[in-house]
Amino acid sequence: DGQRFVVRLAKVDLGQEQKQELPFKRRGMYLLSGGLGEIGIEIGKYLLQHYEARLLLVGRTSLPERSDWEEHLKQDDVVAKRIQAYLSLEQLPGEVIYQAVDICDSIELQQVVDQAKSYWQCELDGMIHLAGVAQERLLAEETQESLAATLRPKVLGTWVLHQLLQQQGKGIFISFSSVISVFGAFSVSAYAAANSFLDRFSHYQRVKSGLQSYCFGSSTWAGIGISRGYESRDARFAQGRQVMSLDQGLSSFLASLHYGPAHLLVALDGRHPYIRRRLESSFYNVQKLCAYFTISDAQFATAKLQELEVCDRFGTRSICDFRQLQQMPVTETGEIDRQQLSATSLKTTTDYVAPRTEVEEKLTSIWQQVLDVPQVGIYENFFELGGTSILAVHLFSKIEQTFGQKLPLSSLFPLGTVEALAEILSQTQDPTSNKRVWKHQQNTSKTLWSSLVEIQPKGSKPPLFCIHPLGGGVLCYRDLAIHLGLEQPVYGLQPLGLDGKQPPHTRMEDMAAHYIQEIQAFQPSGPYFLAGWSFGGMVAFEMAQQLHRQGEKVGLLGLIDSVRPGSDRRSPFLRRVISHVNNLVKQGPGYLQKKAVGWSKHGKYHLQRRYKRYFYAQQYFLNVTKNFTDDEQNFVKVMNANVKALDEYKFQVYPGRITLLRTEDQHRDEAVGIQHDLLFGWGDFATGGIDMHYIPGSHLNLIAEPHVQLLAEKLKVCLERAYRSSSQNEEASTTPP
Repeated sequence: DGQRFVVRLAKVDLGQEQKQELPFKRRGMYLLSGGLGEIGIEIGKYLLQHYEARLLLVGRTSLPERSDWEEHLKQDDVVAKRIQAYLSLEQLPGEVIYQAVDICDSIELQQVVDQAKSYWQCELDGMIHLAGVAQERLLAEETQESLAATLRPKVLGTWVLHQLLQQQGKGIFISFSSVISVFGAFSVSAYAAANSFLDRFSHYQRVKSGLQSYCFGSSTWAGIGISRGYESRDARFAQGRQVMSLDQGLSSFLASLHYGPAHLLVALDGRHPYIRRRLESSFYNVQKLCAYFTISDAQFATAKLQELEVCDRFGTRSICDFRQLQQMPVTETGEIDRQQLSATSLKTTTDYVAPRTEVEEKLTSIWQQVLDVPQVGIYENFFELGGTSILAVHLFSKIEQTFGQKLPLSSLFPLGTVEALAEILSQTQDPTSNKRVWKHQQNTSKTLWSSLVEIQPKGSKPPLFCIHPLGGGVLCYRDLAIHLGLEQPVYGLQPLGLDGKQPPHTRMEDMAAHYIQEIQAFQPSGPYFLAGWSFGGMVAFEMAQQLHRQGEKVGLLGLIDSVRPGSDRRSPFLRRVISHVNNLVKQGPGYLQKKAVGWSKHGKYHLQRRYKRYFYAQQYFLNVTKNFTDDEQNFVKVMNANVKALDEYKFQVYPGRITLLRTEDQHRDEAVGIQHDLLFGWGDFATGGIDMHYIPGSHLNLIAEPHVQLLAEKLKVCLERAYRSSSQNEEASTTPP
């Protein structure tokens, strides 16, 4: 019906499934194709030991006459190993027969099965299909014959085995596939295609036949079967596929039968970005539509709009904000003025109130220039009108030029409207009482400038303290605070030095100690809930260390895309070459031009792979630009002080748990092929373990719309879990023995 279906993965939580008995019968008869293979031998041993099964093993290779086995066992070859494997099975309870037969020959296979049934006087209870051939070839090197040889046991052999069991109308059919049927793999495309057929045929069996069908798609088994010799290559190229030990593989196989997932993929690293991109997940609509209408009858309009369904060009329903206008704005030519409509869409539903004083008039004029909007009311919020942290710098620079009064950027949180700022500026400029004004200025400075900033002070939950990134500002956390909800108080911590009145800290330990003083003046005792984006995560880490030494509890230590310096590494040369070749094929010659620009522009700093050498380059601006505002000068000074503090900081093991919220940023340090481990270098620095969550987006935009929405949802879950854990620990500590 014109729809395209895409395979997605879903994590199986066996603990939530109802356990069922294994589908094997005591003294049951089972055919194992590829039965003398190493995996087949292990499964055969299990069936013989636990079910005293009757096993009919079939394979392509004939065994020599039994009278010659002793002579063959003296040789260390494939034949000797097969004989040893068969003898090991004979020592176990149950019975075993081996027959060399082509499983694609339906007549010959039927004869072998009938002979075994007659000998044991029983029916066939099931099949375990392990046979397969994997040959390494590029697709361009495949011939019709080589492709047919690889497909034959998995395709034709599966069909013949199915027909044989289907004649009985009952039984279990267990097929062994591979995870590469879903992901593909370099140089074994034919084998991937063969297993892909096996996966689909297992689905066909479950839907169209009365057979009990299972499909076990496994990754590499360490040192056995077809996987022998591929372990190191899987570790390098598998993109999230792990190597299983023999015990892990067998246990996973039995678990899949115990809990009944019909098609199971085993030994995938669910934390790996390559795997996560294929997981089932909830998606959120980032498209924001706004429709304008001028119907005078509002009740009629509302009733009609409730019935209206707005869809995008793919037919997906979209959320649309309908706004009624008294008159549609038009240009001089009579066309709809879309620019004015766009400016109107930035405005909130707050009723417009014009400026009432000269200070408010000057402020609204500044806001209109900075925000590029035609009209600003005195009660409208700076951020809701489209303001950003960058625009805030320009706003406060113009305020200082106009009024001669310097206000910290963080004051936009409590003073986010023209009216609030005008009240402060009016009081500080009152000429009637110099003494009173001077005193008020001192109080205002004390009130407005503090390392602890109210971002969202409302709510009944324990507060979350968010530490500034490298540049020092905390405006970046506003969207996060909004999406965390009105019940979650959020406070920011900004560094000394942004106001230009105090020198910034140059030691991480001093910075963390200062912030602890700030939060303890507000919240005297723990548990404390800390989070920091990028550099802020490092500061939060040191704060947690100091709080722990004080005997205080840290309920949450959240690191938001924070990479511990020194944890990065270059990709292997061959991997980088393959990556560049693939990108060149996909993007064409333009890729080379882009890379040339990237290497020349960013390579110098990224090659050094340290925060220090990258951000000390900012000193360049201090030397060559003389027109920086005071705020910009303070920003660079703070940033360089933070870099110095980080460069000299010695990371110690933290005796607690870390929550890492990281991106899947494929472009991180792409220019020179720098890689980071999954835990960003924190794996050996948290004795309590690490909870890791992936957030879409890149390092620079994960706390901006739309990615901040999912970041907030993940952080909510982490906070709720931390709140419950802290509450339970507190109850336990206060409960008498």
